[in-house]
Amino acid sequence: MSNYKNESTQDTLERLLAYSAAAGLGAFGAAQGAQASVIYGDINPDIIQAENDPEFLLDMNSDGIDDLRIVHVDNYAPAASSGWYQRFRCYPLGNTRVATNASKGNLYYVRSFGAGDDISNSNPDVQLCISPFSRVHVAYTNFRNLTDPQYAAIRLADSGGGLHWAWIRMKVTGTSSTNSLLTTYDYAYETDLYNVTGILAGDMGVTSIDGDLNGDGFVGLDDLDIVLTNWNQNVTPGEWSEGDPTGDGFVGLSDLDIVLNNWNNGTPPVAAVPEPATLGLLAVGLGAMACKRRRRM
Repeated sequence: MSNYKNESTQDTLERLLAYSAAAGLGAFGAAQGAQASVIYGDINPDIIQAENDPEFLLDMNSDGIDDLRIVHVDNYAPAASSGWYQRFRCYPLGNTRVATNASKGNLYYVRSFGAGDDISNSNPDVQLCISPFSRVHVAYTNFRNLTDPQYAAIRLADSGGGLHWAWIRMKVTGTSSTNSLLTTYDYAYETDLYNVTGILAGDMGVTSIDGDLNGDGFVGLDDLDIVLTNWNQNVTPGEWSEGDPTGDGFVGLSDLDIVLNNWNNGTPPVAAVPEPATLGLLAVGLGAMACKRRRRM
């Protein structure tokens, strides 16, 4: 059964007009925020790989050097006892290494960590994979977990030779090698060296700011656009990038309120802070949409 709830355009119009007026009176505080040590990267759109799809390369720290090569290996005939999960590979490049969750099994496969798990030198379950192939394990307790997000641990190398703990979020769906998909969503890394500070699986650093749906460390027009783009739609519950910070699986007024109540919070990118008139223009646009809809009716 759908949980579709039709929030009216009029409700949205009134909400934006109110916030536009408040912005004109200076009701929103100045942008603020501290530099975080966790750097987050959203892969948008998500990378979805099926059999025979091309590999993709990922430069996690934007230093111009690729760190991972993620591929769905085709034309591979695994032994019957080992299963089809051997087709998915997360190859580390250069001095980067992939780690596994040793509490779930041997060190030959990339076994996942759950949200909030400690990825650091102090966690004995964090062990570097022995196999250079870094095969992604797709048991339901690993990357084929259909309900809870799962993360691979990465010991990321930078261009200066430093090493840092990082995570990358992936999921495998399907029941065999021929209908399986590997989706890669996002990643983050700790700027401190790996022997100083670890990272928690799923920690996105500055995206802990309420209303910062796109993870750029600032609540502004880009976040509002995510809400309006997905307005009145059922989306993945709790997926901020789809406009659902409330986690109810529906994009509506409660999600809009979270963005507007935190407007201008964080550290703005260049030209990210709109004039109060900008919100007013958005409201006018929604008003035009509402009038056009009424004429059609």
